[in-house]
Amino acid sequence: VVDYVLQNPLIDAVFTERKNLYSSGFVRSVGKLLIRSVVKRLAGKGIRDHNCGLRAFKRGKILPFLFMLPDGFSFATTSLVLAYKEDFCMHWIEITMERRKTGTSQVRIKHGINTLLLVLRLIVIFDPLKFFLPLTGYSFLLGLMSIITSVLTSRTIGKNYIFFFLFGMLIFVLGLLSEQISTLRKEIAFLKTKQ
Repeated sequence: VVDYVLQNPLIDAVFTERKNLYSSGFVRSVGKLLIRSVVKRLAGKGIRDHNCGLRAFKRGKILPFLFMLPDGFSFATTSLVLAYKEDFCMHWIEITMERRKTGTSQVRIKHGINTLLLVLRLIVIFDPLKFFLPLTGYSFLLGLMSIITSVLTSRTIGKNYIFFFLFGMLIFVLGLLSEQISTLRKEIAFLKTKQ
């Protein structure tokens, strides 16, 4: 993995994809499926193996972002999301995984929840509209459904829809502000590299 990065100057990161995954129990399998679907949805790319920790980065490429990456189990997933959102030039290598011979996994449900929160945080930092626009849409949809329900049941428009529409507008404005901050951050980072 390291040799591939060293021998290919255009490659920023090498990730590994496990060919043979062993069952890790029902609860962990459901958690992994949930995290994988969230990561794919938010990253907008077909991610092959989001959780394999065997990877290598060019030092200069990853160093500016280390402060926002976790030290624990979530590093594998969040660093992959970061690489996709920052358009790292990536390469994937297939590896074969051996079944655990001793001990038990130290990963717990709280680690999965922390990973999801960190992925959402990275998305809000790098591509905020991907997070805020769906929330805005769902809020407006709930407001519309509230109007339809009120008209069908009581022949009036009702007042519940106001909450959903105001909430949707608030989320939309927050999304636009976050997008501006994200764009400014990228421009500042670009200007620093030009100096």
